[in-house]
Amino acid sequence: MRKAIHVIALLSAALAFGAAAGTARAATARPDTLPVPRLSVPQALLAVTRGEVLLVDVRPAGQRALGHVQGDIFVPLDRLSGAAKSLPAGKKLVFYCSCGAEELALDAARIVLAAGPRPVAVLVGGYDGWHAAGGAVQVDATWEEIFRVDQPPQGWGKTPVDTLRCRYAVDDSAAAQGTASACITCRPDTSARGFAGFTQKLDARPLRGRPVTLTAMVRARDVAKPGAFIWIGAEDVQGRVMTLTRPDADPVAGTQDWRLLQVSGVVPPDAVKVLIGLSLVHSGRVWIDDVRFAAPETADLPRLRLVVSNHSFEE
Repeated sequence: MRKAIHVIALLSAALAFGAAAGTARAATARPDTLPVPRLSVPQALLAVTRGEVLLVDVRPAGQRALGHVQGDIFVPLDRLSGAAKSLPAGKKLVFYCSCGAEELALDAARIVLAAGPRPVAVLVGGYDGWHAAGGAVQVDATWEEIFRVDQPPQGWGKTPVDTLRCRYAVDDSAAAQGTASACITCRPDTSARGFAGFTQKLDARPLRGRPVTLTAMVRARDVAKPGAFIWIGAEDVQGRVMTLTRPDADPVAGTQDWRLLQVSGVVPPDAVKVLIGLSLVHSGRVWIDDVRFAAPETADLPRLRLVVSNHSFEE
């Protein structure tokens, strides 16, 4: 009996020492490497219904306007350092973004932890995961308002990410065909996140279940890798976006003269809108011209060419 009690005492001491050592390691960790718990979407949904957590959107304002978690608070990352100590108390703060690996949310959580100990976590899957799981969302503006389709080039949305470092314009001094093209110029910025790009939406109903092909003439100057690329996507009735082509299918990087890019995909049967576009991942200058979108002929159906608004950027 005494031996058993002695073993339990030793184990308790070891566990206590391990916990203390872990706390010491966390306390001495650099602010950008502090450990941060991760919360899955199902866990977050349950915690919200219990009133245990508060979700915090740290994305740029343009992304938030396209949709955010209902009942959250908005503190973009570039303003978080000054607001960290004034964030609401009493609940665990769960930070979310629209990132591939929650990078922005992790940065936010670590900024708050560096200001003082408090319960924090990041939402695995971010806003997209929350939306896909049926979590309550709120949309503050229309696609046309956020993507500014009424500004030059007319008919094309301008992706509202990192717009302070990027410019969108019609260039009447460069064209693959005709007299003008559309141009994106982004200056280098190591802290920048997200793509810049041109986007257009088309009615998916005549295309459901059909293969489609997007072609465009693209030119590049000093484009940083992984480069720029054209793409096809789709949107369902709930506004969820499905990617139909890979971003690395046929990218352009460095400095290249005009060349034809082409990507293909199949439109899902539940698609409401088809999205086409050009994206620039980091920095440089990229031009696009003569954009064409079509459903090739099949054994049962004739070729169908879709009308792309201002396809040659002459308007």
